[in-house]
Amino acid sequence: MKKYILYNMITLAVLYIVGSMNMEGRQADIYGKWHIDRAVLKSEMYTGTVLDGDYEENLYNPEDYIGLELEYASDFFRIGDQVYKNPRYILSRITVYDWQRGSKFCLPDLYRYIEENGIEIKGYEDSETWEELRRFDIDFGEDVRYWDEKNNKEYKFVPVGTHCVLLNDDTMLLGIWGKILEATRVEDDRGKEYAVETENP
Repeated sequence: MKKYILYNMITLAVLYIVGSMNMEGRQADIYGKWHIDRAVLKSEMYTGTVLDGDYEENLYNPEDYIGLELEYASDFFRIGDQVYKNPRYILSRITVYDWQRGSKFCLPDLYRYIEENGIEIKGYEDSETWEELRRFDIDFGEDVRYWDEKNNKEYKFVPVGTHCVLLNDDTMLLGIWGKILEATRVEDDRGKEYAVETENP
């Protein structure tokens, strides 16, 4: 009986460790540098006025961030020159259908954007449909503030890059509703820290 209990405990521990490694590996899919290229989608409810958010801090034009570089790492997140530490990556799944339905993108909608740009969707290995996308929401362990030079004002949030959906290894959409930006990978940092751990057992 004791051997049976011990065996079950070891099995559960191994499954937990493997699951944690898989999750960390999937988080690493986003690691690296990305360039914000252009705005590609807009929700029907997006007006560009105070009707867009509950708080004044939610009101900004995402296109102001086109041309900036994003960098994601396990211990920091950077947008332009602003660096934020202790990011917590929350990984989930979203389908093209649910995203389009919830955000009500105008034409070109999400389906047409994918088709017209020849986007090849990369899903999970265990995904049964190409429509499953990897969504990342980033939270921080510290009080995050963003200084908007254009409006000479400090905001208590990071407006771009903390909610994103990975379409494949090189293309990512920033935002979930409103005006959506496209970012493309310029440098890949996935797996670097794992390689270091392997080299130094």
